[in-house]
Amino acid sequence: MGTRAQVHVEATQDRAVAKAAEDQVLAELSRLEAIFTTFDDTSPLRTGGLEVVELATVTLLAQRWCARTRAFNPRLHAVLELWTRAEAADEMPDPATIAAAVKQIQRDDEPFDNLNAIAKGWICQAAVETVTLGDTTPSVWLNLGGDIMHRGVGSLQVGIEDPHRPFDNVAPLLSVSLSNEALATSGPTRRWWTIAGNRFAKVVDPRTGMPVQRLSAATVIAPSAADADALATIALVADVGEVRELAQDVGAEYLLISNDGTQQCSGRFAECPSTQ
Repeated sequence: MGTRAQVHVEATQDRAVAKAAEDQVLAELSRLEAIFTTFDDTSPLRTGGLEVVELATVTLLAQRWCARTRAFNPRLHAVLELWTRAEAADEMPDPATIAAAVKQIQRDDEPFDNLNAIAKGWICQAAVETVTLGDTTPSVWLNLGGDIMHRGVGSLQVGIEDPHRPFDNVAPLLSVSLSNEALATSGPTRRWWTIAGNRFAKVVDPRTGMPVQRLSAATVIAPSAADADALATIALVADVGEVRELAQDVGAEYLLISNDGTQQCSGRFAECPSTQ
């Protein structure tokens, strides 16, 4: 899915136990990637293979988010391809072409063709849940390109990157503790299109077809990794009032960082010193 995976397994007996659990997680990631990838035209996602149980499950979750907000749309492939072609041509897409693409993706009879805004989180949780926890393997966590899921005893301390200083030698903006829950971050810091010397975020508002510009990053903590993933993307598009309502609906907490550094947050994020 065009991202990196970092797995951590705690084992109380020997290294072989941890290695077996790690291999199990990685094997599940590989299996699920083949189902949901947009890079392979023969994948079930690209061919409409809803008979695949995992794809049908995530499609249902995506439908529920579509019913909640117009800021979430899993039919974005045509719009994203338009911007990818514009980058290749080094020329801004024609407004009329954007409008036509937006009209197309808003049709309810169009199939879902890009589940990246929810599938990565779901895959992250599904892979972690393949590990049987117990006395020999008390905890496991997985970081899948910024989607993180923790299960088991104890907690995981996660540093939140400052989107205005996204460098390895810069201390985190703040840190939060995860325990049997998920965290997802979305924003334009790491991925963008470059057209005529200008950068455009690879997160598009499905209502306009335009790359988002208002926020530098959105981080969400939720019981479900799929919900955290979806809401982190939605938060870049929707206004803060809608984000607040959606977060309450799924038991999530959020941190929104605007381009000017202003922060809006809820839950434990509001208790962090840097968000005061």
